[in-house]
Amino acid sequence: MTVLLDNREANNLLVHIQSLRKELIEMGLQEGFQSTNTIQISQKLDTYIVLYQKMVLTCEKNLHTEIKKSC
Repeated sequence: MTVLLDNREANNLLVHIQSLRKELIEMGLQEGFQSTNTIQISQKLDTYIVLYQKMVLTCEKNLHTEIKKSC
């Protein structure tokens, strides 16, 4: 059950990351890639990417631990 919850959360994060990437590109093209708004979106995107990476690593560690326990 935890794995399903983690997968759903990971998928939600990926959807949000894709949305922010699109928003970042659009803002960069409109206002320039060094504008305050573009930089803020970029930083927000970075935060979500790091969160996703941590989630994936945690899931991998948990899976590895479960495999060790079953052997």
